[in-house]
Amino acid sequence: MRVADMFVEGSRDKVSATGKTSHPSLGMDDYPYPVVFLPPYENPPAWIPPQERVYNPDYNNELTHFLPRTILLKKPSGAQLGFNIRGGKASQLGIFISKVIPDSDAHKAGLQEGDQVLTVNNVDFQDIEHSKAVEILKTAREIFMQVRYFPYSQEAAPRGCQSAWLNEQTCLVDLRV
Repeated sequence: MRVADMFVEGSRDKVSATGKTSHPSLGMDDYPYPVVFLPPYENPPAWIPPQERVYNPDYNNELTHFLPRTILLKKPSGAQLGFNIRGGKASQLGIFISKVIPDSDAHKAGLQEGDQVLTVNNVDFQDIEHSKAVEILKTAREIFMQVRYFPYSQEAAPRGCQSAWLNEQTCLVDLRV
C-alpha cells in the first residue's frame, strides 16, 4: 500500500486508548503515526486562451492594485488611527495591516487589511521589530506610509509560531499619548 492510499483510506482507521492509530489494511494494530485527513481535491479554474481573456469576466490581470502606494495620516489629538498591525522581524514577513476599523481615518485614506507596510516616515518597516514599529507609529504626529497590497504573506506565518503570530504580535495601534 502506498502512503497516499493510507491518507485517503484513513476513514477506516481507529484510535486506540493509547492514542495510537490502528490501520487494518496495513495489518498493524498500533500504527505509530496519526492519520491525516486531506480536504477534497478542487480542480483548478479552467484555462482561458489569451485572445478570450479581455472579454472573460473570470479573468483579471489588473496589477495596479498590488503596486506600492503612499498613505498620509495625521494623528488626531487623543485618538487612534484605526488599524491593527502584526508581524515584524521575528515573523520574517514584515509588518502587515491585520485590521482596519471602518470609517476611521486609516480606512478613509485607503489603508486595507493585507497591506504590507514598507516604510513609515522614511524608516524601513520590512525588517523591523514589532515593538519598534508600534513605537514609531505611536509617537509620530504625521504618518507618511508606503504600503503595498500583499494579502497572502500575512497568512504565511512560519511553523511553530502560529500562536505568537496570531496573539502576541497583534497590536492595536493606540495613538493616545
